Order: sequence, then C-alpha cells, then structure tokens
Amino acid sequence: MQFICEAYTDGGPVAILRYEHRFLWDGNEDYFHVINQPRNGCLQVLDGFKNTCPLCIYHQESDGNFHVYADRGAFLVIGEISADEGFEIRHCLPSVTQAIRGKPVILDSFGGKIIVFDAAIPGSAIGLRKAGCAQVQFGTKARSFRYDAALIDVDTGNWEALELYCKEDHLSFSGVVFRLVSQ
Repeated sequence: MQFICEAYTDGGPVAILRYEHRFLWDGNEDYFHVINQPRNGCLQVLDGFKNTCPLCIYHQESDGNFHVYADRGAFLVIGEISADEGFEIRHCLPSVTQAIRGKPVILDSFGGKIIVFDAAIPGSAIGLRKAGCAQVQFGTKARSFRYDAALIDVDTGNWEALELYCKEDHLSFSGVVFRLVSQ
C-alpha cells in the first residue's frame, strides 16, 4: 500500500465515508450522536447513515495522529499508540495481518472516492477534489496547520472492514483495514 498522509484530530474519532456523502456529516450533532452510541473496539459502523450510506468511525486508542495508506483494493487507517524512534508508522508500514482482531464487518457497494477525516469537521467543509490530503478550513480560518482530511480513490464493490490492535516492544497501534472482497 502507498502512504497517503499523516493527519490529525483534535482528540476525537476519525470519520470514513464515500466522498459524495460527506455533506451529510455535520461535525456537531452527528459527532455527539455517534460517540454516545455503544460500541465494541475501535471500529463503529453505521449502516445506512441518514438512510443513505455506510459510515465508519475509527475511535483511536491514542488520540491525535492517524495515518492513511491505500491502493485500489485496500486501505488502512491506523494510529500510533506508542513508537520508539525509527519505528514510527509514518516511516514504515507495519505488518497488519497479525494485528487483525474480531470478525469482519461487510460494507456492500462501498468504495470509489472515500474521505477520511477528523470527525469534528463538517463534511461540507472538505474541499478536496482529487486524491490527496488537505488542511480543512471552515469558518474564517483553518483549524490547524496540519492535515486533517484525506481523499483516496479505491475500487467500488463489496468491502470488509477489520479492526487492528498491536502492542509490541517498539510499536503499538490500533486501526482499521478495509479490503475489497468482490466487485
């Protein structure tokens, strides 16, 4: 997978949904509604968010930065819990196979342009048009000087989402891996 970016939140979860549905996420009422819902682990999926689309929320174990990696048939949203110097995720993607936890969540008719962003941001504020990263600005100024949204372009089809958790001597992380199951 190709490294897309390292982005940041203000301490909350990361929202993941199809780009064309980003305007449905208001970053305020939706944010508080979702984080108050019961969940197991770091992955929360709302199938048929606002009767429209699947919405995935990645609740970071350690709030702050998240990394996005992608190729056409898979993508990864991963956050460091701790890392020794030289083992940081931004420098080298760790093996995630051994970190998979639980059963997959199936996402039908998912893919295409996917937006991954700080869930505190209203989706309508995200102006990305092509794959890459952005510092989102809403109101009168940008919220920070760091990236807080990424747009990736992946194949459309049926996907599975799997939680990740790894605790090792030099690197600990949590995250979600998305894999294309069928087109």
